[in-house]
Amino acid sequence: MLTRLMRTYLRSRTGSVALVVVLLVAQTVGNLYLTNLNAAIINNGVVTGNLGYILRTGAAMLAITLAIGGVAIVAVYWASRIAMAASRIVEHGSHEDLLARRGVYFDHPAAKLVGEGVRQIRHTPGRY
Repeated sequence: MLTRLMRTYLRSRTGSVALVVVLLVAQTVGNLYLTNLNAAIINNGVVTGNLGYILRTGAAMLAITLAIGGVAIVAVYWASRIAMAASRIVEHGSHEDLLARRGVYFDHPAAKLVGEGVRQIRHTPGRY
């Protein structure tokens, strides 16, 4: 169902969706690489007592962590733009569908009663 909705409503945004997917893959690879570096620090630095290796690898881990944070910010930005565009497209489509079926919804006696009640409330003095 979600795939069909995405194909229908996000066809014009395929480049942006691909960008978000690539950024999420980059985040995942970075997070997985951090665990390898942590193991390397323990195996090659702590066990052997090599302080220089620990500092160099720790600095690399910090740089990778900052890069992952930057990638996450960019990914969230583009994902939110895609979501807003999709909601506008879906809203426009549902509004058009509602207008196409206006006679079905608004010719019902209950709908006329609700509309009359709303008009009375709007025209009552002193009520907002």
